[in-house]
Amino acid sequence: MKKNKITICLLAVILFYSCSIQKDILELAQKKSLKFQSFPEDYCSLFPSSDIHLWDQDYNKFRKYLTPKIMKTQLGLNLTDENGYKSWSCRPSASPHVQLDTATFIYDNQKLQGNWRIITNRQIQFIDSAVYADQKIYRTTTTLDNNTQDDVIASIDEQKFKLYFKPANKPNYKAAVNKNYSIESKRYLLIHGLSKTTAGVSLVGMDSSGNLIINNYGVHERQIRGIYIVYETVMNQMIFKKME
Repeated sequence: MKKNKITICLLAVILFYSCSIQKDILELAQKKSLKFQSFPEDYCSLFPSSDIHLWDQDYNKFRKYLTPKIMKTQLGLNLTDENGYKSWSCRPSASPHVQLDTATFIYDNQKLQGNWRIITNRQIQFIDSAVYADQKIYRTTTTLDNNTQDDVIASIDEQKFKLYFKPANKPNYKAAVNKNYSIESKRYLLIHGLSKTTAGVSLVGMDSSGNLIINNYGVHERQIRGIYIVYETVMNQMIFKKME
């Protein structure tokens, strides 16, 4: 059940429909067996500086990509107490502490169009923390889950984003997503119905090999001003290879 949850978290809300995969896509899938690939945990990711005093500066570099449409998707939970403790959490987050590399920008939306098959489906946790008195940061990266069994196919045309899912122990694909989509700032994937205000947002890009990367992030920030700060980013990552 946990492995299936990776797919579900990626696009925030997935509803399973009774319709099955299109015949032409099924024929493509049957031509080749499912093959997963391994990538480094930090693959196509940008991390903030090792100098804590530059963290805000590093973070602010990405603000220019946050359009009003993107910001409308951002609803977080902010907590404080009388001792100065502050906490902030948000999922899906369009501005995580660890970001998808800007080298993966989608400059031509037509390159997205086609059928894509999963080659990596995993969940990774990145934690950056610092105690101000020590003047140094502590960085950890942990793979929480790595699904190398279940098949996922993304079918993208000019308007629609469709996602088909087949657990390893099931014979048939099911349509998990059939929604409109748009690309914002060459790096955000909005999956939406009639209204974009209720859209799910992920970061999207293409690597140097032409693979499609879709990252969905959750963030949790904790701090007591002047004493310590912790940034936790949980990334649900899918990497797809184009089907031929």
